[in-house]
Amino acid sequence: MVMGRDSMFRVWMGAVLSMVVGCGGAASTTGAKAPTGSDASAADSDRPPVKSGSDKEHPALRCGPRDSYAFVASYTCADGSVPLAGDVEAGREARTGNVGENAMGHVIDHYRVPCPEGDVALFVDMYGCPEMAAKLAAPDPVEKKGEHLSQQELMQVAGRIHAVRNQPFEDWALASLDPLMVWLDTSPDVKIVLCKPMLAMFIDEQMDDALGKVMLAHAMLTMAQHTIMGVKGNEMLRQLLGLDAALHVYEQWRTVANGKPVPKVERLRALRKAKRLGDAFPPGFTCTP
Repeated sequence: MVMGRDSMFRVWMGAVLSMVVGCGGAASTTGAKAPTGSDASAADSDRPPVKSGSDKEHPALRCGPRDSYAFVASYTCADGSVPLAGDVEAGREARTGNVGENAMGHVIDHYRVPCPEGDVALFVDMYGCPEMAAKLAAPDPVEKKGEHLSQQELMQVAGRIHAVRNQPFEDWALASLDPLMVWLDTSPDVKIVLCKPMLAMFIDEQMDDALGKVMLAHAMLTMAQHTIMGVKGNEMLRQLLGLDAALHVYEQWRTVANGKPVPKVERLRALRKAKRLGDAFPPGFTCTP
C-alpha cells in the first residue's frame, strides 16, 4: 500500500478503539423488566429456535444485524401489542449498547422495548445462529496479514468493506476497521495511493479527531475495495470513490449519530447531494502521495 511521506495508517491507528468505547460501552439494565410477553416468531422457518432473550446468559440467537433489529422490532408485549410495529430501524434504535461477553464468550447486545407494562429488556446474540457461527469459525482472510490471498478471499474482504461502510457507526463495524486497516497496511496484493489534495478536502481542524480518522479509513478501504473489484479508470476516479465513501460516513455521522456539522465537509456534502462531487477536484488535478 502506497501512502506518501508518512504512513497515514500510523496516523489513523488507535483512534477507532476510542470511538468503539464511546459508541458501544456496556449498557445498564437497571429498571428494565425481563420479557413477559411472547418472543417474536422467526420470519423464516429455517431460522434457529429463539431463546427468550431474558438475560445475558440466555440471549435470543439471531443471524446478523438486520435479523436482530427485525426480531426486536417484532417483539410482542404481554397485552399482545407490538410497540415497534416491525420497523427494523426502530429495532436498531432500541439498542442501548452491549453488556459484554456471556459465559459462551459471545458479546451480547441489550435492547429496550417500550411495552405498556413497562420497558422490556431484550438480550440478543447478533451472531448466535448456526449460519453466522459457521462463518465466524471459518478462516478469516483479513487475519492473513502480509500474505497473498486468493481471488475468492479478496472478494470476501471486499464484501466485508462494503458491509462495514453501510453501517459505519455500529459497534461491530467500528471494531472491524482496525483489523481491516492492518490487513491493508500489510497486503502484498492491494496497493493504493492516497493523494494529498484529496486528503486535505475533508480533514479539518474543527473536526472530531476520531470522526476524521474513521472517514480516512473508509476512504482508503473503499479505494482498496474498488481495486479488488477491478474498477478501471484514472487515479482521480479512485480518489473520487474514496472521497464519496468518506462523505457517506460523514452523512451517517450527521443523520444517524446526530454529529455536529463541520463547515469544510458540509460544502463537500452539498456537492455530493447535487451529484457534482467531481467539482471538488481542481482543474488539472494531479496525485501527489
